[in-house]
Amino acid sequence: MTVIEVDASAVHAPGTDLAAYQPQVIEEYRPRIIMAASEAAEMDSQLRDMMRAVLVEGTDYGTVPGASKPSLWKPGAEKLLQWFGFGHEIEKAETERAEDGTRVGVTYRCTVFKEMGDGRKVTVATCEGYTGYDEDTFYTSEQDARRKAEAAERKWAAQYRRPVNSAKWEFATEYRAPWNTLIKIAQKRALVGAALQATSASTLFTQDLEDMRGQADGAGGLTAAGSAALMALPPDVRERLDGWRKRRGWPEAREWTAQQWCSALQMAGFLAAKRERPQQAAQAPAADAPPAREQSAERTPAPAPAPAPAQGPGEAEWVRAFTARLADARTDADIRGRRIEVARAATTDKVIAPATANELFADVKHRGEEIARAAA
Repeated sequence: MTVIEVDASAVHAPGTDLAAYQPQVIEEYRPRIIMAASEAAEMDSQLRDMMRAVLVEGTDYGTVPGASKPSLWKPGAEKLLQWFGFGHEIEKAETERAEDGTRVGVTYRCTVFKEMGDGRKVTVATCEGYTGYDEDTFYTSEQDARRKAEAAERKWAAQYRRPVNSAKWEFATEYRAPWNTLIKIAQKRALVGAALQATSASTLFTQDLEDMRGQADGAGGLTAAGSAALMALPPDVRERLDGWRKRRGWPEAREWTAQQWCSALQMAGFLAAKRERPQQAAQAPAADAPPAREQSAERTPAPAPAPAPAQGPGEAEWVRAFTARLADARTDADIRGRRIEVARAATTDKVIAPATANELFADVKHRGEEIARAAA
């Protein structure tokens, strides 16, 4: 038998043992402040102290030119949730498809919860994060890629008073980010949004850096600084860097994200350093050379490095197919396999030139670092 307890008040009628039922009066809800002002101020102060003491700029959050607040990144969001004692779960909410069944976008939902002593999970915040090929960051049609590349080339040609190079846009191709990239970004957006809601950290942070790219480009901070650095490179280094960009399927530099700028500047430094090594070897005097010979060697300019061999049809086709396979790499084993492919193509099969192999090795290393960061 089930016993149901009911909270009710009873009033006995005069001259009888029967009680007339009187329902309990329900109190009207009124908004109340459940935390004293001093406690709220202390919590806000602790959050700011944690930002200074625990969160690391450049790793957990970053500052975007033109933004009023720093942007919170995935590692910082995870630290905030851990500090508050919250757990979180991420699940796929929806995959959008075109009429032909092609995947065009994905949405993930992040739920932040507090696990109680009795095992219950109380939901604290929920946020959905969407990523799709309708965003320029992840998809650029061939027509748009050529249009943007042509506009950029004409702009730079006019600015630096040089002839327009039509090759800058004639070979521009469609860019479509790997599907796995869209999944990772959607999950990250959901996590960061839910963490900001659950910890009330929106007063200190804004969304992740990818969502602030438009503001950063509007301010011209990173793009302007990066462009100036690239224009300061020797012409042959710029050409090799542009070939590296095309093999990766990237748009023109002015359309790059912050991560692409970082990768490109690292590659530019690598190419410039590799260019300087032959010059330094040529300028270094022999150990037993007389002083006069040393002075003569200092006045003699170093010979210009031999230009990188142009890619033939077979090499270009191989590089294009290899770049697609590299983008599909997901594990360390995949990365090791790609390294072996490059080595075999350059030594055994002799499909690619040694200079091309060196650039592809750098691409493989970069992809391996991306996989490691995603796994972390």
